[in-house]
Amino acid sequence: MPLIGRKKLSAAMQQVSYVETNDNIKGVYLAGLTNIVAGTPADTGRARNNWFLTVGSPSGKDTTIESKSGSNSNNQLDKMPDRVLNKKLYYTNNLDYIVGLEMGTSLQAPNGWVRKTLGLMMQKIKQL
Repeated sequence: MPLIGRKKLSAAMQQVSYVETNDNIKGVYLAGLTNIVAGTPADTGRARNNWFLTVGSPSGKDTTIESKSGSNSNNQLDKMPDRVLNKKLYYTNNLDYIVGLEMGTSLQAPNGWVRKTLGLMMQKIKQL
């Protein structure tokens, strides 16, 4: 005897799996991007405050606001979409010296931090 409503039940189970996966990945993104902000060297705080979150294409913005707490960058994380699966997210810092900080040409971050954080994020996503 066939289970009545089985198709609806299967569809609902797949939806729960999608929502759970989306939420887990979104959590990894939020934690990782928060760590990128926290790891950004903060002499004046301008580099730490210049991370911009966008969907679909990288941001071309920068700000002159200095904040060692990275308040602007952390506020950018509020722009994280509810659904992140199948979307291209960019967390961009357009300051001309950010690459030097990441690549270790500065005493402030001799070993970088972004690539390490992205590697940890990939590991966590693979474990989901």
